[in-house]
Amino acid sequence: MPNIVIDYSKTLDARINIESLLDALHESALATGIFQRSAIKVYARPFTYARTAGEKAEFLQVCVHMFEGRSTEQKAALSDALFAALDKACPTDIEIAVEITDIEKASYRKRTL
Repeated sequence: MPNIVIDYSKTLDARINIESLLDALHESALATGIFQRSAIKVYARPFTYARTAGEKAEFLQVCVHMFEGRSTEQKAALSDALFAALDKACPTDIEIAVEITDIEKASYRKRTL
């Protein structure tokens, strides 16, 4: 953990290098000192269809899922670091956002290889 998930408008593939963004978000999360390199996972999910206020709109949102127990300050530092990477990579006419979500360890299940 964390799982960093980028949800974005598929049309942005022509405007943003998503592979580079994956790397930038990974490095930004690592630079916070909160996580070990091997624990950070970054995924991207393009959405073909999206609406904002009933209109077609491009968007890019990062959702971070991580185990509970981090302080508010750590979460804010992570959010700031990821937002800075997004802000640098994305044109200014695209709405961007970062959301941090805690996962309750008691209810989490995973099969490991």
